[in-house]
Amino acid sequence: SFVNPLGWIVVTDRSSNSFVDSESIAYQLESFRAPGMLSSSSPPQKRSRANESAHGDSFSSPAYGLHATAMTTATAGTSKEQQELASAMAVAAALAATPETILASSEVSSDSSGDSAKEPSTSDAASGAAPGTTAQKVIHDHHQGNCTNATLPVDEAGRVYHVGVGFGEVSPRVLSVGSESRAAMLASFMDDGGPVFVRHSSRGFVTHTGRVLGQPLSIIATGMGVAMMDFLVREVCVALTDPRSLSTASSSSSAATTTTTSTSTSTSSSESTSGHYPLAMVRYGTCGGVRRGVQLGAVSVASHSLLVQRQVDYFHPAVEEENSSSSAPSSASSSSSASTSAPTTAPYYFSRLVPGDAALLEGVRVELERELGADRVLVGENATADSFYSSQGRADPNFEDANQSLIEDLLRAHPTLATLEMETFQLYHLAKCRRQAPLHAAAATIVLAQRETDKFLEFDRLHQVEREGGLALLHALAKFQFADGSTAHPLDSDPRCVWNQQKQNVAAVTTTE
Repeated sequence: SFVNPLGWIVVTDRSSNSFVDSESIAYQLESFRAPGMLSSSSPPQKRSRANESAHGDSFSSPAYGLHATAMTTATAGTSKEQQELASAMAVAAALAATPETILASSEVSSDSSGDSAKEPSTSDAASGAAPGTTAQKVIHDHHQGNCTNATLPVDEAGRVYHVGVGFGEVSPRVLSVGSESRAAMLASFMDDGGPVFVRHSSRGFVTHTGRVLGQPLSIIATGMGVAMMDFLVREVCVALTDPRSLSTASSSSSAATTTTTSTSTSTSSSESTSGHYPLAMVRYGTCGGVRRGVQLGAVSVASHSLLVQRQVDYFHPAVEEENSSSSAPSSASSSSSASTSAPTTAPYYFSRLVPGDAALLEGVRVELERELGADRVLVGENATADSFYSSQGRADPNFEDANQSLIEDLLRAHPTLATLEMETFQLYHLAKCRRQAPLHAAAATIVLAQRETDKFLEFDRLHQVEREGGLALLHALAKFQFADGSTAHPLDSDPRCVWNQQKQNVAAVTTTE
């Protein structure tokens, strides 16, 4: 754990597959609030629930006011560069909670949009919830201990590093949404008035776990972009790995590879020999319609998805000179071959189409049409862009993007393309690449913008469709049949999972209150 010249704290050593302990990270963050501590070789005292009160004010969230004061103290008498770096690290410290779990003592925060439903308090649950109400365990930082693996970081409590959940805290049925307010609003539709478990990770993921139509289900606020979807899919799959199988699986990685099941989504839903479980995941977000007939406020079900990727080497000064004498640029088609360097003949690359899970897509369509009406639901191809601006053909006068013909090129290559957004392809792509157990993937998005007519959906209508379409997707996941005509999943009745714990014991870890 050291601070490099750019101010980043180095937390992993990939050559040795090691991960820095959480106390050292806290020590480096504190060092920026008290200049001179970097020369000390003694890390701060290990934090525990017994001495939490001595440290809690420094780290527990929200503590922005306290950290604003610390920031001023830390930057006094230093150079401008040091002040800027200290300020940035103080903000980072304000966002980083203690290495221990912090339990919220009241209710989950809702944003100003007013869409978030008020949720029961942890303190009420701890004191004994009334019959028929939901006891919640609301946790604001996922770190329970040190991570020992730099390849797939999991802390000592078995929770993944970014999403912040462990085995039994996330369901094998997942609805991924972009915003926290949408996740909280949809969580209010869960059985018994809401989720039994809510976790806010320090990396922006919020997980609500409970039941819908009697089936365990998680709603996860994921954020935006292919990177966040990649974190979500991979780490949820890790969290669904049975801890009882880890020691056996880790004894020989080569042996584990040979025992993996087929990637086909028709594989049986029973537990695999390596302790991995099938997963059904639906993305619910917003998109832009790219051709006429894709109406604002409609919900588009993505039968297939392709990736639109900006080719950064095209914009390299040396390549610009090479291309200056050539004809006007056009986007690359899916026939472009892979190479050790990115193609430079076109500024954007279009991948091949990848399909979603046919059975889950059909269930999504049926439930959406039941809730919204067939005239407000369409099924079509989707394109996932690696950015909101350049790779979606938006003109930005501040940058050279060479994207004037991008949407035209997309429609020329895929005449039935309906929508453009930022996550679906990564979900579908990883679903086809999962080895240990099936990943059933589907996506449905609200048409928020019409690119051809340059119109944008009113927010009142957006919120209405969020509620109606979200309820339909929750039902589609709850009714999904993993195999053999049954909605049952091996984890549904597992007593280790939060959805099977007694309500009065769900908020069990309360020693910090």
